[in-house]
Amino acid sequence: MAQVGGAIRRRSPRLEICLPLTGSSDIAFGVVLRKPRRRRRKRSAARRWTATVMTAACCVIAAVVPIWTVIAAPELERLGALALAKPQTALVALARPGPLERAVVVARGAPVTELRKDPPGLQVHAVTSGETLLSIAATYGITPQTLAYNNGIKDTSELRPGQSVVIPPIDAAIHVVRDGETLVGIAATFGADPDTVRTINSVAFEPADVPTGRVLLIPMPDGRYPGFRLVVSDAPRVFAPRIRWPTDG
Repeated sequence: MAQVGGAIRRRSPRLEICLPLTGSSDIAFGVVLRKPRRRRRKRSAARRWTATVMTAACCVIAAVVPIWTVIAAPELERLGALALAKPQTALVALARPGPLERAVVVARGAPVTELRKDPPGLQVHAVTSGETLLSIAATYGITPQTLAYNNGIKDTSELRPGQSVVIPPIDAAIHVVRDGETLVGIAATFGADPDTVRTINSVAFEPADVPTGRVLLIPMPDGRYPGFRLVVSDAPRVFAPRIRWPTDG
């Protein structure tokens, strides 16, 4: 009660509703409804309807909010836990390096060198009528001994027209490597320098580049071959000018 101007004024009764927001918190939701005071003047119909609508809306809110609070309680608790949770340092897992693989060098294969049966520069000459061993040797710039030795001719008279002879590019013996022979041994047989033999025949690796059956050139600059002697039976031909008979004057 309240005393106003000597008169005692009673307070209007009120209804207070208090509901907890969540089961694990102290937050509560409250609604207070007061009975409207009586006034002397009459209210209009519009005001009465407005008051009625407002009262009904408050009643609806008061009934719906608790139900919504109960339904949303788990979500609110989760949000509260996230808000109060301490930030954790992110853990970064470092991958252990795997075992290092050793580098392996794979050979592409040994180089293969194809050897020619005949060394470069060998020529074949067919003897024509009137040619001699001496004239053919002079034509190719080699000694008669070189031409005779490489063709198995011991006497100059053995050469016949139509016969084919092998012509080396220089004064050298044409030698076919036999089983068990080496380049050094072959050079020693002819009295030649092994390094010169390697250079002329492009020999880089031994014995890979000196297989059995390969043809080698053994240089003989002086034209003297061990155990060989050429017999010259026919004299060199001299071409003299023809003389007409009788002569004039």
